[in-house]
Amino acid sequence: MEALRLAASRARGEDISCRIPALDDHIDDPAGRLSLVSSQCGGQNCHLDLEFADGVTWIARIRLDDPMLPPPDIQARIFLSEVATLTFLAGTKVPAPHVYGSALESPENPVGTSYVFMEKLAGKPLDWNGANTEQRFRVMEQLADVYLELERHPLPLSGSMSLQAPAVKAAIDGDQIEASSFAQLPCFETPNQGLGPFRTLEAAYSKCRH
Repeated sequence: MEALRLAASRARGEDISCRIPALDDHIDDPAGRLSLVSSQCGGQNCHLDLEFADGVTWIARIRLDDPMLPPPDIQARIFLSEVATLTFLAGTKVPAPHVYGSALESPENPVGTSYVFMEKLAGKPLDWNGANTEQRFRVMEQLADVYLELERHPLPLSGSMSLQAPAVKAAIDGDQIEASSFAQLPCFETPNQGLGPFRTLEAAYSKCRH
């Protein structure tokens, strides 16, 4: 994990050291480390807190190595679309974590896997079954606010966000985002080609029914 710490410090741009509590606080307790890390995993990713020496906390979102995941090319397209989506949301009023840096899995990536460094927002996981009526109503109100805000930022095409530039950092610092083919597993025709983007519902229906 030293490579992850160094990458995070470089992303801060101030050479500020950081620690990973889930790993650093359980050096002599493998079972405790496994339990804590497992509690921060969900779906295809693991989320680790990065605590910097100046008190700032980020989250490192790390892609899990799972043989049941789709082929690497599809994983890469989905990963880049997720980064592009967060970057797009930063220009709206939708509450979303700011992205500070990211990298795909590659021989040039010393971390050894795809990762995203992002802002850690306050909050807790949604427990819908344990929520009372008032709490559920509040969640639905917040979702309605999100949809109303997204309506103010229409896209010319129906698809998923994509990074135009080969360098992820260039897209994060600028506005090089476009709508591309759908980055969802059921919507891939081949590992290198997804369905869309579409300009009309008729075009989407015509393509998808075949």
